[in-house]
Amino acid sequence: MPWAWADSRWRALIHAALVLTAWSFFTRPALCADATFALTWRSEPKTQCVTETALRAGVARKLGRAPFADQERADIVIEGEERALDGERWRARIAERDRDGVLLGEREISAKSCESLLRAATFVVALFIDPDREEEQTSDEEAPASVRDEPTSAVPSASAPSPPPRLPPPPTRSLDAQRPPSKGASGFDLRLGLGASVGTGLLPSMNGSLLATARLERRHSPWSFDWTGAYSWTQTIAHGTIRGEFAAIEQRARACLALIDGSATRLDACGGAMWGAIIPQTTGVLAASGAWRKLIGPTAALALEIRAAGKAARLEAGVDVPLGRYEFSYLSNTGETKLFYTSSSLVGFVGFSGLQTILP
Repeated sequence: MPWAWADSRWRALIHAALVLTAWSFFTRPALCADATFALTWRSEPKTQCVTETALRAGVARKLGRAPFADQERADIVIEGEERALDGERWRARIAERDRDGVLLGEREISAKSCESLLRAATFVVALFIDPDREEEQTSDEEAPASVRDEPTSAVPSASAPSPPPRLPPPPTRSLDAQRPPSKGASGFDLRLGLGASVGTGLLPSMNGSLLATARLERRHSPWSFDWTGAYSWTQTIAHGTIRGEFAAIEQRARACLALIDGSATRLDACGGAMWGAIIPQTTGVLAASGAWRKLIGPTAALALEIRAAGKAARLEAGVDVPLGRYEFSYLSNTGETKLFYTSSSLVGFVGFSGLQTILP
């Protein structure tokens, strides 16, 4: 009797496992089929080869349907970016990401003509959308450009022609990528960095500063936002027995508009507000020796950024316009009021920072 009970229990467990396996097998395609896709395509200025409109039309013809939705409602975003290698070749990188920015797969293709690049991009995007679809290539024109452009022998082969080579299928997408986007998906990239700058007009002479920088860049948008904190090293000046030490702290919060936004280079025009303080410590000066002098006003800059693999180097030049000037003076031995040091109403600076992307 105990053996019969154990045997029936094992049969029940095996039956449940088979049902669970069958359920996962038949429901997986349904989950993947529910995914919606969006498409973006970027080109360097004055070197556009493939247009997003032409690529959308080509993918729709290949799949026999219009597969793309608005980016705000899409589960997966397919991002394409092309650049000219020289006057006769183009290269493009195509990647797919979920709404949280997680990379699901990517391809790099190259071609000798815009028509060939369009065919290759259409092929790859269609495979991203429907990786299980059986591709029927009836001619060499339908092969991806990176394969079709490979040189072939001029001597005819006696054997039957082999079918054109094909790219391996894209990486399998995880079922986690098909989940609805989380409320925290922001569509922004966050970069942090450190740097240094030199400036003039704030302290008695040209000053050096340490910088901490945070940048928030909105994907597929020319707009970005940044914050910079700066500490200027202490400077010391003396007129006889009159002595003063001056340091400064500053912060800048700005919005930036990309004037040039290429795959590896970005030129921003930035504007916003600055605030901070001059930190004095003086002996013999008429004003309070240790009182901080507050700074506030507008700021503007031009910034050149060079990017590669999640890292960036950023060089910028700009001006701060503090709303007010501060004078430090003292009485001479003859009773005259003499100027010790005064801040300027226009502060110029040049800074350099290294940045690292931390989100996504």
